[in-house]
Amino acid sequence: MRSDSLRRFVPVALVLALALLPGLALAQNVHVAIVSIRGKGGGATAVQGLQAAVQKLRGITFESARNFLAEAEQRGVADRVESDARAIGQVARSLAVDAVVIGSLDEGRRTTTRVLTLTVYNGGDGKRLGEEAVEMPSGKLTPKVFTVAARAIEPYLRMGDHKAAGFATPAAESPRIEASPRDEAAPADAQLPVDDDDGFDPPASRGRRPDFLRVSAGLALRSRTFKYETATEPTGANRAPNTEYVLPDGIRYSSMMAPGLGLAAEVYPLALSVDNALTGIGLTLAFEEVFLTSKQTITTDAPPGMAAAPTENETTQLETTQRMLDLGLRYRHAFGSGETAPEAFGGFGMIFTTFELEKNPEYRGTNYSYPHIDLGGRIPFGTPLAAAELTFRYIPTASMGDTTQELGADASLSGFGLVADLVSQFGGGFLLVAGVEYTKVSGDVSGEGRATEYLDADGVTQLRRVRLGKSVEDAYLGIHARAGYRF
Repeated sequence: MRSDSLRRFVPVALVLALALLPGLALAQNVHVAIVSIRGKGGGATAVQGLQAAVQKLRGITFESARNFLAEAEQRGVADRVESDARAIGQVARSLAVDAVVIGSLDEGRRTTTRVLTLTVYNGGDGKRLGEEAVEMPSGKLTPKVFTVAARAIEPYLRMGDHKAAGFATPAAESPRIEASPRDEAAPADAQLPVDDDDGFDPPASRGRRPDFLRVSAGLALRSRTFKYETATEPTGANRAPNTEYVLPDGIRYSSMMAPGLGLAAEVYPLALSVDNALTGIGLTLAFEEVFLTSKQTITTDAPPGMAAAPTENETTQLETTQRMLDLGLRYRHAFGSGETAPEAFGGFGMIFTTFELEKNPEYRGTNYSYPHIDLGGRIPFGTPLAAAELTFRYIPTASMGDTTQELGADASLSGFGLVADLVSQFGGGFLLVAGVEYTKVSGDVSGEGRATEYLDADGVTQLRRVRLGKSVEDAYLGIHARAGYRF
């Protein structure tokens, strides 16, 4: 018995290859937060444009403005995190941000020009490291403006250190678009007003808080390999009268990769309200369904009293349902702050799988429900653009429910699973996930399963055809490529 997919998805290899490319990114040594760019034409779009330009520089990674401002809100300094040195340092240290960038858009000396002013603050204490003002001759933010601005502030970014006090230095020589003169009233070593209430907790006491929500959806492919062995038929006095044991050679089922759809989500309800050990507790959901049909050879035997009727083997297409639902709890803990901190996670959940063939005399499929215990970790490759997430899954027991009768009377099952993902996180919360997974459930089967009885005219059993199980081994191999968002 074998399975043919309804269609093949050739672009899968291309999707996986594209998702793997970020792994070539270089490691960084400066963690930066571009918090805001105020003024007409500023906002999130301007921040993303500047971040894209700075990202082209070597050795620099980012803490999102969303995370930075959320941390400020948690610490009660959101109203002054852009104007108070100690508030800037307090938030930056907690997130291991080395340099903080705050910008503004103002009118230039001529009516057709505007000025992008960027100020860089040290993450260790919030002191100003330097400032650059770049004129925009057309009055618009362009990729060239962002590129020149990024190069102009690069020296100040590399001075930042979330563990050390900052110091002021003269502006470094950098290519730019007609830099406008500095405000003479602001000395080079100027420092923002200091608020006496620090309230800083050392970052070593806790790691980065997880995102409130991660959700992704996309392509899922899955194949199944099923092996069922029957017990040796009893003989002599041990053999039940008028009984015939069917499927003497067991069942061998193997399907090709069948295409389908997949969805995965994690939600951490406390991530927006508290900042302690409970923050890492989350709920998980995963769902997959693949679309396939099965070709099965069905043996049609003559019932008692019709010995003249021939035995026939008929190959037929059977509609097949294959889906998986996983509900669980997960705990994540980051060893450090920032987007590139390694993580460990663990949890438990319940999986419900369905593999059903339309009704036929031989094999109608096997469904499972089983608890699982997960243990894994996130291994960053020095950049938010590439990290590996590895998960080992232990399945202590599994139930086949009513479908046990397809194999025998009782079954004692257990199993394991492995998941390996490559995760890429981009600015603005965009997310790519590509990976493989393998799950295997196996165990012993005993007793008589589903039986077909043939009765005579008086209702007396003339023949019972039953299946007598011995063992089962069921394995699933999956490939997935999903795109999503994290909040």
